[in-house]
Amino acid sequence: MMGESMTSGEQLHRASRRRFWRTLAVAGVGGVPMGFAVGFGFGFSRGNIDTFWNWAPDWLIIVLLVFSIASILYASWRLHRSIDEVELSDNLWSSWAAYGVYALLFPTWWVLGKAGLTSPPNNWVIYLAALLGGLFYYVWRKWQAR
Repeated sequence: MMGESMTSGEQLHRASRRRFWRTLAVAGVGGVPMGFAVGFGFGFSRGNIDTFWNWAPDWLIIVLLVFSIASILYASWRLHRSIDEVELSDNLWSSWAAYGVYALLFPTWWVLGKAGLTSPPNNWVIYLAALLGGLFYYVWRKWQAR
């Protein structure tokens, strides 16, 4: 009954949302093999994160990496096609914010490290800070649009 009373706009919106969530699922599935392999190695070795990299043959690492990159690129292309201009704008602004965090944090930490005031820059901390900066800005834009 509900399907019969829906307007074409509602149907288009529902189809768009399904495409969006399918695209995110593809991106997630792309990381599963690499994540499983690294996690299995970590659990199998009782806490040594480098176990996977030490025992895995080079061809396996390359195959998993190519699969992960291909799924991310495909999902990015599909995501770009499935979102509207408002979502695209929010994504662009949050990407700008993430880049801004990186562009400010890395040189600052590097200079302080060279001066002996801090340890050398930790790439993972900077990467996480940039991701969190972009996420924060994205959520802030969505909050402002309410």
